[in-house]
Amino acid sequence: MLKRFRYYFLLSILVLWQSTALSQNRNSNTLSNSNLGKLQEYMEEFFKNSSQHYDSLIVACDHFIAFGNDTLVQSNIAGYLFNRFSTSKIMGHENVAVHIAKNYFLNQRLKWPGGECLTLLRFYTEFNENSLIGMRAPNLILSTLSGTDEDLYNSKTRYTILWFFSDNCNACEESLKELKIISERYSYLNLSIFAVYTGSSPKALQQYIQSNFGDFPDRESSHLYGVEWKFVYDPNGTSHYHRLYNVIATPRLYLLDYNKTIIGRNLNSESLDELLKSGREELSRLNSTAEEFVRGYVSLFDLSDTTQFSDAFAPLFKRLSSQNREMYNIVFYHLLEYIKRGYEPYHKRAALYIAQNFILPYKELWFDSSYITNVERFVLKTLSNSEGANFPLTEFYDSRSRKRDLNFSKNRYTFLYFYSPGCSVCKPFTEEIRRIHRLLKRRGVKVVSVYTGEDPDEFKNYEKQERFPWVNLYAGLGRQYELFDTYELDYVPQTYLIDREGRVVKKGINTIKLTEFLK
Repeated sequence: MLKRFRYYFLLSILVLWQSTALSQNRNSNTLSNSNLGKLQEYMEEFFKNSSQHYDSLIVACDHFIAFGNDTLVQSNIAGYLFNRFSTSKIMGHENVAVHIAKNYFLNQRLKWPGGECLTLLRFYTEFNENSLIGMRAPNLILSTLSGTDEDLYNSKTRYTILWFFSDNCNACEESLKELKIISERYSYLNLSIFAVYTGSSPKALQQYIQSNFGDFPDRESSHLYGVEWKFVYDPNGTSHYHRLYNVIATPRLYLLDYNKTIIGRNLNSESLDELLKSGREELSRLNSTAEEFVRGYVSLFDLSDTTQFSDAFAPLFKRLSSQNREMYNIVFYHLLEYIKRGYEPYHKRAALYIAQNFILPYKELWFDSSYITNVERFVLKTLSNSEGANFPLTEFYDSRSRKRDLNFSKNRYTFLYFYSPGCSVCKPFTEEIRRIHRLLKRRGVKVVSVYTGEDPDEFKNYEKQERFPWVNLYAGLGRQYELFDTYELDYVPQTYLIDREGRVVKKGINTIKLTEFLK
């Protein structure tokens, strides 16, 4: 409705202006300055109340030009519009100016009203037409200090900041300071910086990097605040980056998305910050949407039935990974994390299936490499803690700080359970084990409890308080992280039944099922 209203508003302006111009210039082939001035006022009023997106503006400009009553009128309208949008400070208006230049003047459809200035129009178009908003950025394959080639398209980050700079430029020095601040502020969004030195001296580039980043001995990139900076240059001048990216002065700053689509051009630090802030807000919105979607989606399937795994996850993966890398990352992150939190053993099986089939084989599609590392740890921990696997051993100590060996071979079974003194379930569970402890001993089962906290004094005091009739251990001072990284301790108490060969026979088994199994 709004688009239709704007169209008829534009149409009424043009009809009003054209009727006025025709009545005043019926016997003239020229457009008077007064009529052109009135049309400009009409157009400015329209643009002031219109969307500033370049697609909408291009359509409006085409309509304005088409309503001219002869080619001279159209030429003057098109010339005015080109000047208006080519000199605008609003990002995306370059798209409109290039459209007018290529579709009305450079193809000789209309005569350029500026006479000899047509050369400047050609220059403007040639230096802007390849790097407009919404376009895929032209690829650059440039040299590094170590002599290898670096490909812009090889960057797999969510955002790539393309920065052209020189070593004798005060504005570049200020731009660099601001880029460091911005890259630190938004590093979690997964950024990389492709820094193109516009000079040709490797020595000058080396000195520039050393003075701003420290030692940089024959490396191709440097990391700062978790953001990779790749420094490149074009010693032979064969890449034509000046023309492709309108680099007629430095610094020149572009922002590219993961597809290398240009989403920001000719940026300053403030506009770059605003774009990344907008990206952060959009990412937050997508995460909220995905989290809600995953809860509803998972409820459609019976995850206790492993035959449903493929039907549940394969079509979703195929659609998202092929259409939208961002949404694939977000949805499968929430899918894995949501299912991992489930209490039932089949939740773990489903999570393992997702990780092994739809995440780890496609590492190149993920923006956050640290999350891939976490998924690898999850898979390794899940497999090593599963029934039939060898129990993953780590060091354990008693209350006297003596290292203790579990010695599985000396007993038919070892029943190991992890606890926390602050756990409301652990206390009654301990009492249940105490009640059947003699029965377990008769059946050849050794009981070992393991404290999961990190306070040695709490461990010792709790042992005195409980007077365990079995071995009570802990991981040692400062080793709680290793404990949680090795064993599945998302919930306590967690239990393992281990045979004399050190294999996990049962995991997460309660006292009732334990006594039934031993029968």
